[in-house]
Parts: sequence; structure tokens; C-alpha cells
Amino acid sequence: MDTAFQTVNGAVSLSDTGHVLPHEHLIAFPLALPDKGLEAVRDYFTPIYRRLADDFGCRTIVEVTPRLIADPENTQRLPESYRRNCTELYKEISRATGMNIVLCTGFYLNHTRPAYFFESSVNALADEMIRDITVGIDDTGIRAGIIKVALGDFGPDDRKQLSAAAIAAKETGAAITTHTCTRDLRMGTLNYLEGAGADPGRIYLGHADANADLPEMLTLAARGCKLLLTVWGITDKASIGWRHGPLAKSHCAYLCRGLADEGYIDNILVSVDAAAKWVNDALSVWLYNVPDRTSCFAFTYIKPELERNGFNAEQIDRIMIGNPRKMLTM
Repeated sequence: MDTAFQTVNGAVSLSDTGHVLPHEHLIAFPLALPDKGLEAVRDYFTPIYRRLADDFGCRTIVEVTPRLIADPENTQRLPESYRRNCTELYKEISRATGMNIVLCTGFYLNHTRPAYFFESSVNALADEMIRDITVGIDDTGIRAGIIKVALGDFGPDDRKQLSAAAIAAKETGAAITTHTCTRDLRMGTLNYLEGAGADPGRIYLGHADANADLPEMLTLAARGCKLLLTVWGITDKASIGWRHGPLAKSHCAYLCRGLADEGYIDNILVSVDAAAKWVNDALSVWLYNVPDRTSCFAFTYIKPELERNGFNAEQIDRIMIGNPRKMLTM
């Protein structure tokens, strides 16, 4: 196991992660930002990340927007200059705040995948992911630290993405994190990846708490995969596609308590899933009708919520430091 992990500013010792937010976004759509868009992202995230590092001891963010994402309005592959532009911005924010920013490789939902994805073979897509992890993204020299997959209808293109991710994970040792917001997608993704040879202990199901209940969580945890909870504090069902019953503010804490009580505390990871997008010539931030739901919400709400539900300091450190550190190893 490596004792370092990959960031936009190179390899960093695992002992220097601080608290980790393992599922965040800086800019989600599009990556082709004009200069004033880049400036807006910098101005918004720099004070937030500085506060995370200085006030809360959080020094690592995993940016799970795939570098190969395309503008949903234009599914041609983005010019490398745009992707490099965003990557350089992330390096600048990292240096200004002391935040370790980890990038991912992989693809997002079907309608955002670049045109070449649909013509490429599984092996060709896997080779691209492997290169991002072992050599670097484009010509930046920045190595991706994790593989991201996003599932929609579990059609042939989704399955091709999963097959490529499984190959890349086996070749590099990188973990796989997912965008899986329903029970069927989580179970189908786990089944498919495991069938393709991926280690379930290296599969991190993102949005594991979305449209979820405790029996499902326990079933998944028993198979060895990790559960990344991201809908903390949200009660607006429509904003996250909640499909049944009322969405209780205590939903995530309840799941964590149940998992821990059944011996699965090492399967739990938490993140805010904060994100921004550039639309109509302005920066728009997803807050899900929770006004203070920036990445700092992990420490102003999630951590206190865990404490209120009986988690002690050592257990919280396992959830917010130890477990995500394992995710970042190769």
C-alpha cells in the first residue's frame, strides 16, 4: 500500500490528509469556463477552503467531477486547453489555502460523456483512465487519485464504463467511487463491478444514502463495499430526487448509527457534495435549500450531528480521517 496520495500539487503523505471530504465538486458544469468564470470559482472557493483548513483541520478534498466530462449542451470532447485551465485553477486554489485537492478520472452520466466515449472500446477507455492515474491528465503531469463512474439507466454504455473502470482499478490499485442514487443502481453497480473482478472493498458507493434505508445499507456493507453518505441536512425531496416518503433531517445520522451498531463503522464515509456550475454568465451554487450548505457544513452540521448520535471523537476520526485515507491509497 502506498504511503502517499496524489493531488494537483503532486504526491502528499497520507499522514498529512487532515480530515477528508471524499465527495466534493468545485465546478461541475461546464469545465469550459471563461476568464471571469475562473475568477468567480476562485473567489468563491478560496475562503471556504481556507476556513476548512484553518478552522476545522480539513486539508483534503476529493474533486469527483470527472476530468473527461463534456458540457451537457455539447457532447464533443472539451479542448484540452479548457481542461488544463481548470486544472491550473485548482492548483492555484490549493496553494492559496493549503488544501490538498485530489482529481479523478472516469466519466459522468450518459448525456455528459464526450462523443468519443461511445465509439471507444472498453480497453481504450480503460487505457485512458490508467494513463490519467499513472502518468497524468492530458499533459499536466497531475495524476488522478481515484476513478469515478456515474450510472443512469444501466444500459450498455453504463456497463462499458463499469468494465473499463474495473480494468483500470485492477491495473492501478485505485479505488472506484460512484454516482448511484437508487437502490437498484447501487446493487447493480456493486454486482457488475465485482463480477468484472473489482475488489468490493475498493468500491465506494457515492450517494449511498439517497433513496436508501437501513436494511439496504446493512446488506451492502456486509458485502464489503464502502458507503459514502452525502444528503446530510437536506429535506427538500425534489432537489435530490427522493422517491418515497418524507425526507427526515436525521436520515443520514440514523443510517450511520445503525451501521456502526452492527459493526460497520469502517464502511462509513461522509461528505457534503457541495458543487457549483456556471450558467447564464454567473456562478450558481447548489445548496439544496440549506443556506449554509458549503463544504464547511461537514463541520458545522455533520460532525455535531454524529456527536449528538453518540459517536465519540475516536469514531468520528475513523469516519472522517481513517476511512477516506484508505480510499486514497493505491
